[in-house]
Amino acid sequence: MAPSSTLDPESTEILETWAITFFIWLFLFTTAFLLVKWSKGDLRDWVMATPYYSGIVGLGTLWFSVFIGGFVIPDGQFGAWTHSLRQYTNVSVLVYYQPVRTLVPLGFSVATFGGLVALAEGWKRLLNNGDSGSKDYKIVGLFIIIALLILAIPIFGVIAAPSNLNAVRAWGLTFFLSVIVLSTLFSILEVSNDGSGLSGFSFSFLLSMWATLVIAGSFWVEASLSFARHIDRPIHLDASYASFLFTSLVPLFGSMTLFYSAQKKSSDTSFESRLLLISVAILFLVIAYVIFHQAGIYKALFDGNYNNTFLGLHQHIILSLDFIWLTYFGTELIDD
Repeated sequence: MAPSSTLDPESTEILETWAITFFIWLFLFTTAFLLVKWSKGDLRDWVMATPYYSGIVGLGTLWFSVFIGGFVIPDGQFGAWTHSLRQYTNVSVLVYYQPVRTLVPLGFSVATFGGLVALAEGWKRLLNNGDSGSKDYKIVGLFIIIALLILAIPIFGVIAAPSNLNAVRAWGLTFFLSVIVLSTLFSILEVSNDGSGLSGFSFSFLLSMWATLVIAGSFWVEASLSFARHIDRPIHLDASYASFLFTSLVPLFGSMTLFYSAQKKSSDTSFESRLLLISVAILFLVIAYVIFHQAGIYKALFDGNYNNTFLGLHQHIILSLDFIWLTYFGTELIDD
């Protein structure tokens, strides 16, 4: 197994890594938002193609890293699957070894950026009705609130995450409950302003859930990459569980938002239905993964010999569908 480490909680390296992660995340969001808002002509065509190609980059990075891991990882280490399939494992272990250590952060960050571009364009089309500036302050406001929560909870520890929220690690559930509350308040304010009633509340809730899940989830993806298990395993696990939760739900709420919007306009929903089908498949596989992991089903079925193999493969299939969803979402932006 690749080395794991735990830094001293008082170590300056922890705060420095948090700071780097935060500014990378801030840069990705700001760049995606400004490119969608201001780009024109050929540049806009390239920006609209970003979700499509970033999903392909993420998918390629994942499977190339798995493939190359079988050749660059020493025999006897998890990840060296060419020596024994029992050594096949997840990305968290593979990322200790070069060139995977470089490939995965770059490839996954590109996919994260594509997801932020998809959100920014979706927000512009669905809430702003194509107007590039009318309600931009609202998504910026959601981002600022989530940024303040990130600074207050994991980075500076001003607010402690409730210890009883440990089903998927405290940070994951704490932020998930936070985005639900934030989305509910946002939807209530929207309805009170435009008087759109229950229909307007439902749409605003779906859209704001998609937005907050992407915003918060993109941070946790970057955090899980910055705090690799060989740097600080406890933080890596907390961040990985949070990113796993958020990236599993982003396709669902993104698909439901688009589907609901198309239905309201009495438009053809074939594209949205296919997106929704992929997102439901992701959710089904995630629930199955949690059950199989917690109940030790793979371990029982194969006497523990291939437990890591099937859990790793299961995780890679989920990640693959996440990237496929993003790529398919991107086809709509390219066509438009």
